[in-house]
Amino acid sequence: MASKIIFLNGCSSVGKTSLIKAIQHLSEEPYLTFGVDTLFVTMPSKYLPGGEKSSEGIQFVPGIDQKGFPVTEVKSGSYGKKVSSSIPKIIKQLVDDGHNLILDEVI
Repeated sequence: MASKIIFLNGCSSVGKTSLIKAIQHLSEEPYLTFGVDTLFVTMPSKYLPGGEKSSEGIQFVPGIDQKGFPVTEVKSGSYGKKVSSSIPKIIKQLVDDGHNLILDEVI
């Protein structure tokens, strides 16, 4: 049987994780969850926002949009891009291995 993929997209703190846990709890079939945060939490903290090497990893850069509202841009350095480029490969492998997935992303 083919793997099933549920793709959740939404801004931070909108309830994606709570929805994922509810789907996993209610589904008769097992679903793994995976998203950009899954892999980033495995990175050494010095490459994460606020870390001494965040310019090589992931940075949150505050700014102002054209209307004067505050915005935060996520910037990836060389290591952050390397980690990010692995995400589609990991997802493909999980699907090829027959796992159902719930993808949690912010696009």
